[in-house]
Amino acid sequence: VVEIKRSAFHKWDKGDHGNNHIRSIVMPNSVVTIGEEAFSFCLNLESVKLSECITELSESIFYHCI
Repeated sequence: VVEIKRSAFHKWDKGDHGNNHIRSIVMPNSVVTIGEEAFSFCLNLESVKLSECITELSESIFYHCI
């Protein structure tokens, strides 16, 4: 995996207000790009460890994470 695509883990559907399943993220060093809003609305996100090799971070990656 070299890229996390735009809105890959974003979840905001009618009747389901956010992604409640993701609590932590540990990204492998192979990831170099994270797309816009990739993890937005991950409401229970508690910890994040990003790749040391990231070269591109898009806007609003963690938008509306509590």
